[in-house]
Amino acid sequence: MASIKKVPTGWRVRWRTPDGRGRSKTFPRKADAQRYLTHVEHTKLSGVYVDPRAGRVTVREYGDAWLASRVSWKPSTRVRYEGILERHIYPVLGPRPLASVRPTDVQSLVTALSSSFAPFTVSAIYRVLRSVYRLAVRDRLVATNPCVEIDLPKVVPRLVVPLTLEQVEAIAQAIGLRYRPLVILGAGAGLRVGEALGMPLSGVDFARRELRVTQQVVTVRRVTSLGPPKSAASFRTIPLADTVAEELAEHLQRYPVAPGGLLVTGNDGAAIPEGRFTHTWQAAVKRAGLAPGIRFHDLRHTFASALIAAGCSVKVVQIALGHGSVATTLDTYAHLWPTDADRTRAAIDGYLRAEVTDAGDQRSAATETGW
Repeated sequence: MASIKKVPTGWRVRWRTPDGRGRSKTFPRKADAQRYLTHVEHTKLSGVYVDPRAGRVTVREYGDAWLASRVSWKPSTRVRYEGILERHIYPVLGPRPLASVRPTDVQSLVTALSSSFAPFTVSAIYRVLRSVYRLAVRDRLVATNPCVEIDLPKVVPRLVVPLTLEQVEAIAQAIGLRYRPLVILGAGAGLRVGEALGMPLSGVDFARRELRVTQQVVTVRRVTSLGPPKSAASFRTIPLADTVAEELAEHLQRYPVAPGGLLVTGNDGAAIPEGRFTHTWQAAVKRAGLAPGIRFHDLRHTFASALIAAGCSVKVVQIALGHGSVATTLDTYAHLWPTDADRTRAAIDGYLRAEVTDAGDQRSAATETGW
């Protein structure tokens, strides 16, 4: 039974939590005690009661519990989020009780991070903290999420600039025969680097002229293995162009692959860790005399731009790239599709040129008949 009682230090409120545990809190004034008790009873009746003691759990303790509760994550995702918590969130907020963190504290963290990291990285760190508090609110450890109305640094989208055919060939030449197919798979099939490194011989169907993406190379805590692609949409079948098929066939003649093996492996015959291949890639870009900032992922952009230039629809490009939604495809490549202005110019040019041609034909006909 809830009650208010006068004590030497003020007015003590006593009540029981929905699960029957006793709680108390003291206020200097009776009016404050009465207001608080009314609030407690209201939250209990409406089903949104939050135990004041629950918020004493620290951000680190609950962050670790949040990590442990995620069962659908890939190992690489779990490691990435662990790193974000350990490196960026726990050093500042880890020892703090959950209930003690205010929006101003979150804003201070974001502001401090913005002085050292790119806007995209800061936003990623913020989203992890927000997710932790969302679960804490759902578990009724805190009443509200402090990650609200936070001023985040503006993420300026990187404009995709596809590589030229000459640049692709220069890298393919510089990287060497063993790794050349990886470049071709990136530019000619739009594979991500992990997908190219993990492409099995069984995924190449020369008869049907198809490429099936069913796995990728994953490195977690320096252990390299084969795992599922990035997302459900990443499981896909890509039309295999003749030029790509020819390149792969030549590679198999030079480096025969046993049934069930990977299309491209290291000299030891094992899967190539993405980190190790990155060094090989960067060295090839340097030998080719190209800008050091060129990434393997730019080959994927080149593949997408070729599809768009050929008139493929957004849906076709989305499926070929393995994007989860058309929105992702448009956000990345919208600037490569013809705009309404481009279509208007083309329509008018086509119309006027046809008119000029028709007029010229009529004049020629008139001359020939003596009109």
